[in-house]
Amino acid sequence: MVIVYLIVGVKCFKSTPSTSAGKVDRFLCLQVLIFDGMMGLYNCGIVVAALVLRSKGEYCPQDEDWRSSNYCQILGLTFSIASHGSLIAIASMSVVRCINCIKIQHQTKLSTIFAVSSV
Repeated sequence: MVIVYLIVGVKCFKSTPSTSAGKVDRFLCLQVLIFDGMMGLYNCGIVVAALVLRSKGEYCPQDEDWRSSNYCQILGLTFSIASHGSLIAIASMSVVRCINCIKIQHQTKLSTIFAVSSV
């Protein structure tokens, strides 16, 4: 699974053009790749923790110990960074695309935009 993840990341990184806008896209795609990888690590950590807690018996008596453990806190921090970082990167991509579209519209004549959009 990790190999497929890396192959897709490299292909996404190499498929963007080397222009200034492409460099921004590469940087944002790299950010999304990193944050999604962190989310994958978080999910693996949760599975390991669930298996360990299951092997110890009932969860309820161990609830307080689990929630106060460093492992739980690290997983919570990883989840927060991964989810918020990914959302910020995707929002940044949207803003960059919106700005680029507005620049293109201001450079072309209004009649050209209407003709293309009517097709």
